[in-house]
Amino acid sequence: MAFISHPLATIFYCFTVIFYRIKEIIMLHKVTARGLWWLLPALALAGLSACSTVNPVTLAQMARLDPMTVPPGNVAVRLALPQGLKVAPGGALLELSVANQKSGETLTGRFELAETNQVWALTPQDATRLEALQARTRSWPDDDREGTLAVTVTGCRIGDGPSPGAVINIDISFDAGGSFAPLVRNLSAEEVIGTAGAGPQQGGHISDSGAQGAGCLGL
Repeated sequence: MAFISHPLATIFYCFTVIFYRIKEIIMLHKVTARGLWWLLPALALAGLSACSTVNPVTLAQMARLDPMTVPPGNVAVRLALPQGLKVAPGGALLELSVANQKSGETLTGRFELAETNQVWALTPQDATRLEALQARTRSWPDDDREGTLAVTVTGCRIGDGPSPGAVINIDISFDAGGSFAPLVRNLSAEEVIGTAGAGPQQGGHISDSGAQGAGCLGL
């Protein structure tokens, strides 16, 4: 299966609140009767801010990948964060849940993403674990499997948060960080925090991180 770009604005709606703990922040994958679909954030992100841009060339490159066979250790995401925002320690997780609808068997996994110089990726050990889960699910008939693969992130505002006009940029790599392609440009940090702090109706809230001058954004 390849990445599927869906025309509805519901795709990757959670991406719009990147700095509170959310499902589907970097990738939302849906396993269907035809395999694993990688749903992309183009319309939802474009709708969040008129000044933010999702790169169509990168989306086209992603559309040629098979998420059931791409080595998990090759996937990396680079977050360019403005001053006043950070990802909480241990706050970036990849979660997998795939169910065999015929047998009732469910496979789940939860993996902490490790950060090096603003690049987030699985550790070699967790990449191996995820590869094993991929192999298990590939042994099931396509019509029998259904589930999700998502990244969740808890972000923290430092002090007064980012300055007015600060933006977030996101790049993605499929060669273990050897090269990065631009995915999102000029996502308004103020708008993201405003969406996260709007309350349960908007999907998130601001919670106390326990650290002096910092607030973490979580579900």
